[in-house]
Amino acid sequence: GESESESEDSMCLNIVCSVPKRKQVPRAPDQAPVYAPTSKRVRLPGCQGSVVHQAPWGGSGSLESDLHELCRYVQISDREHRAREEMFRKIRGACVLLWPEACIELYGSVATGLSTFCSDIDLCIRKAPGKSRLNVRRLAGTLKAAGWAERVEPRTNTKVPIVYAVHKHTGIEADVSFDKTKINHGMELQRAAAAKFKVLRPVTVALKLMLKYCNLDKPFRGGVSNFKLICLVIKLLQKRRTNDAAQAFEWFLETYSSPSAYSDELHCQVGPTSVVVELGPKGVRRLPECISLFAHACLLYTSPSPRDS
Repeated sequence: GESESESEDSMCLNIVCSVPKRKQVPRAPDQAPVYAPTSKRVRLPGCQGSVVHQAPWGGSGSLESDLHELCRYVQISDREHRAREEMFRKIRGACVLLWPEACIELYGSVATGLSTFCSDIDLCIRKAPGKSRLNVRRLAGTLKAAGWAERVEPRTNTKVPIVYAVHKHTGIEADVSFDKTKINHGMELQRAAAAKFKVLRPVTVALKLMLKYCNLDKPFRGGVSNFKLICLVIKLLQKRRTNDAAQAFEWFLETYSSPSAYSDELHCQVGPTSVVVELGPKGVRRLPECISLFAHACLLYTSPSPRDS
């Protein structure tokens, strides 16, 4: 009946895209506002079913336009960028106290320009003497004692041990690891791909938010990391070239809603830079849930369009 239809419609709406919003009032004076998921889930244009909530940027009725508008909407502001720099300096200060000879590097989406205002910062500490798991505990203790973090967790039972920290005023999150290999290769690959494929950012941003809303974006929870997601998008764009973000977005959902599209290892190369990432059950423990998500979202974008004719 009607209630059953409304329930299905609501599920489809929520699974497609959860658009975050900035809080209007900072949590402390002169601090960057934190983000919070809006209670109104936004369906991007092109989905089957009724339009429920208007996008924060107004919405144009065109999937192509809205993917680019979504990308601009979630771009980090200068104020938010400065807040991340401040957190970087605080963590670097703690590292200098513990390991004067160590160096700390910024990597991930913030470093490569593929971030959103709800992105965390990824840091890697190199040349710190001792085992990574012991160093994670030491750094976590130092950050807790500093008093600026609302939450600090040493996560030592993961494949790559990290310190997870949340700034008490801005809500910005940080993941700190030790001596991760091939970080520079990954960053070079992302920068080269972003320059080569103009639709990489809008497509990746929409997919990141989709995975984030469904709690499938964290590797330590068995989800797809940002880097692995970007590699999947790159592989798709290398096989099927387009400058149409909507077309690439639909192609991604169609391609990766099938288990046969995944292998245990994904080889990704742009120019001279190449990387290999683990997929399958070992690399992404909750891959079947990700495939179901893409398949469900794909059903919402199956209406014929001028691009298909």
